[in-house]
Amino acid sequence: MRDIQYQDIIMMIMKNAMSLAAAAGAAIDTDTDSSSSMWVCGEVLIDRLPAPISNNKEGNSNDNRINIVGGGAANTAKCISRLGYKVEFIDGLSSDIYGQMAVSDLLNDNVGLDLCLMTDSDKPTCLATVTLDQDTKKASYEFLINNTSTFAFHKSWLPDFAIHKPSVLHIGTLATIIEPGATEIYNWAYEGAVASCCHNNNNNNIPIVYDPNIRPSVMPDRNKYQKSVNKFASISTIIKASDDDIEWLYPNTSLEAVARNWLFATDGDGDGEGLTSLVVITKGADGIMSFTKQNNNNNIKNNKNDMNIHIINVKPSIQIVVKDTVGAGDTVGAILVEAVVKYGINKLVNNDHNCLLRSVLERANKASGITCSREGCKPPTQADLLS
Repeated sequence: MRDIQYQDIIMMIMKNAMSLAAAAGAAIDTDTDSSSSMWVCGEVLIDRLPAPISNNKEGNSNDNRINIVGGGAANTAKCISRLGYKVEFIDGLSSDIYGQMAVSDLLNDNVGLDLCLMTDSDKPTCLATVTLDQDTKKASYEFLINNTSTFAFHKSWLPDFAIHKPSVLHIGTLATIIEPGATEIYNWAYEGAVASCCHNNNNNNIPIVYDPNIRPSVMPDRNKYQKSVNKFASISTIIKASDDDIEWLYPNTSLEAVARNWLFATDGDGDGEGLTSLVVITKGADGIMSFTKQNNNNNIKNNKNDMNIHIINVKPSIQIVVKDTVGAGDTVGAILVEAVVKYGINKLVNNDHNCLLRSVLERANKASGITCSREGCKPPTQADLLS
């Protein structure tokens, strides 16, 4: 149950966000109908970024860091909203100062918070200390996780699919490996988005887009990580990962072999073909690859079990100056969510010659490039992508 004082804080922040949006000429619809929205379930946290020496001013942390709202799921939700779609975010939000920062940030991007759990400050917000490699600009993370509101996932408050049926569910990053919340999310997603449709003889499962977004600093046990990823992969319609994720998770294994295993894995019960129709792997400056199950044609590759896949490799069309890579993969995830809702998974993966899927990957390349060209996670809008 929401704390009365915290509700007052939320209302104050929401009013401020609405005023800012109105001043910018934007419209915020406060009459939220989550039944028609996209859902993103995962963490919002505070990234503690290293501050440039010139930015070491009052208001920054004592160890010369800047606090920025982050988290893979939150970044994805913001990107979806910036693209003009209705999105509901699902996570625990603390009433501590960092939780208030997170609420304000999400509301400023018009991300719906009606399905979130609001907690007191005795369950704080997760903090992530970020280090940026000076050469590659890639980020590494150290997390403070225990007893946080951020990972307080439980079936008692997670939204009911039967009441609020979303058009798609995006899940991933730390929320899918940190227990006991990860198991709660898996059971909730499987029972609500997959099993309930099967039990009702309804083949229209709610599509699940899964981004493992590997964080070895949180779970260094590779075997446990693999089991967690494979479990969530088995109920997912689309799996998006980076080549760095796969290199750590499945060493000495090709991208194609990993994608093939995900595409032809068993389902959540372990007694049938899995639900995965599309695997997308990001490769940084080298672009994006996709893997789909496919009928025989000139582009088919066969493995020893004679299982057929089609591979698309799309390289970036323009070169950019990389400021940092925070949120790049999350932006790709948002474009995939957009695509599965806009076109449907069957059309997306079965379009003649995969022209549609290729165009989606090109759009994802452009969107992630824009994000990388900006400091911090500032995903593009529709106008940015049309320019």
